[in-house]
Amino acid sequence: MQPHLSEIFLGEPNGEKEANEKNFMEFFYDDNEKVKKILFGEEFIISGRKGMGKTILSKYVENKLKTNRKYHTKVIYTDNFLELKLKDFYNKDISDEELSLFWKWTFLYSIATVLKEGYTKNRLNYVRIKPYKKLCKFLRDNDIDKVVKVKELSKSSNMGVGIKASSLPNASASTNFSDGHSVSFIRKSYHEKISELELLVFACLKNFSVFIFFEDIDEFQSKLFRGATDNENFSFLILSMLEEVKKLNEKMRQCNENKSKINVLIRDDLIDNIHRYSSNSNKLTAGYTTNLSWISKAHKPWEHPLSEMLLKKIKSGSMYYSSKTNKEVYNELFPDRIYKRTAIKFFLENSFGRPRDVIEYLNLIKKEFPNEKAFKYKMITETLPMFSDYFYRELQNEIRIQEDNLLIHSGLTFLEEFNKSTFYYDDLFDFYKENKNQYMDISDEGVLKDMLNALYRMNVIGNSWKTKEGIVRGFWYNQTKNKHLDFNRMIVLHFALVPSIRKRNI
Repeated sequence: MQPHLSEIFLGEPNGEKEANEKNFMEFFYDDNEKVKKILFGEEFIISGRKGMGKTILSKYVENKLKTNRKYHTKVIYTDNFLELKLKDFYNKDISDEELSLFWKWTFLYSIATVLKEGYTKNRLNYVRIKPYKKLCKFLRDNDIDKVVKVKELSKSSNMGVGIKASSLPNASASTNFSDGHSVSFIRKSYHEKISELELLVFACLKNFSVFIFFEDIDEFQSKLFRGATDNENFSFLILSMLEEVKKLNEKMRQCNENKSKINVLIRDDLIDNIHRYSSNSNKLTAGYTTNLSWISKAHKPWEHPLSEMLLKKIKSGSMYYSSKTNKEVYNELFPDRIYKRTAIKFFLENSFGRPRDVIEYLNLIKKEFPNEKAFKYKMITETLPMFSDYFYRELQNEIRIQEDNLLIHSGLTFLEEFNKSTFYYDDLFDFYKENKNQYMDISDEGVLKDMLNALYRMNVIGNSWKTKEGIVRGFWYNQTKNKHLDFNRMIVLHFALVPSIRKRNI
């Protein structure tokens, strides 16, 4: 019997939440064998916009390797990483050598911790236990709280990080945290200890391997680094981190046949920022990056990667659909056309082309129509305004973490007050000239164009033009060549934003 929508599993917008599902490993969809690249290739940078599936990918590999006794694996989240490792370090004048040394210590210490956790859980698997006992003793003697010694605690209202002496081995530093506490501490020298740690770690790696994922590195930016100068420093900090990971990965590959690896999950716009500030960064990222993208030229709607991902989850979680083909399941669940588009094309055009948005939209329909057995045309169109509100909030959250967030916020307000979903640049410019006194932060046409390009980069607006195949709507997320808005073509507001913005203008 065909199940109701409430009985169908489509996934979770939050990757970590989905990874906790009982049948998570069965639900996972591996697009273009990305798992194989991560497990056996040299790629260690996993990049993509928020919601593209970085977390789910890392959790799948983590769970897959847990069944292999030769591997110790862990996903390390930014909050722990930030609290334990970076709270005392940032300095705009820090030397490259000191920065590299810090990252080396940080990653070696993380590897050592994962090795210790594996040893503690299952000592019977360890034939040669002497190196692990020595490593455990080293970690006990060099706890992070002993490397960073707290001197005093006081109240503060602002957040900032600074070091008063750039590269002295016992530099004094202070940190103000968002919860109102100010901590002053002394960073003890770990320079003389790093060689010992490295020897112990690599002695252990001869018998066991580690696979570590550092998740949400971009959180550093919003918590510690703000402003144009800070963003430049942040880019160099990340570049230094990636260079050190590459060195360690190359060395770990020589330890045993079960190759160890450190992987870094990072937003693709941060990679773009690194390229802006460093002419050599492309050499580092080009051959070592797995970029998550769901753009496809598939002609049949059930063959699009996002469709295949959804259908894999549906079939894995339902006896009724499990033996059917993807085409059969797709045709049974989705309408043939929505506003003259295939269903998957409609969902893509009302999203940023990523799983999070499509899953959120479909789950919203499920919630509103739990007893229906298919996603009908009327259900999809009726829930679009509700999804638009969610989509607008998601956009606001993403804008906050951008380097030029003030410019983008101004641009969004400007477009809302212009109140047109399709227009040409000349019309927009006329509106600007007529109301220039209301937009003092847009000082001239150059700033206006910069603002529009920033909005294009955030997929708020795109271009539209006619071809032999029909009308094309080009946004940043689905354009590989056009990295700037074309001011000579028609400009369109993102479809999913239109209902929410119109409601704000009523």
